[in-house]
Amino acid sequence: MSRTGHLKGGSGIGSCLSAIKQAHDRIHLLSNMRASPNVLASQIKLYDVLLVEISDIRSGLVRDLKESRSSSSCAVHSGR
Repeated sequence: MSRTGHLKGGSGIGSCLSAIKQAHDRIHLLSNMRASPNVLASQIKLYDVLLVEISDIRSGLVRDLKESRSSSSCAVHSGR
């Protein structure tokens, strides 16, 4: 589950959302456990996964927005 940069690889936003859901579910399970160094370390790793996935989604949205603005700008300049 610790994949990074997979949105750029073409597997899409669906895999990011799936990883976010999995991390969320695991964090919820861990939060019901007694705190220990291992549990806390696992939670930190899962929060890191969430940050990476959210960052990948944001980067993809920014890229898509730039591409759509660029293509609409080209359409206006070419008289379409």
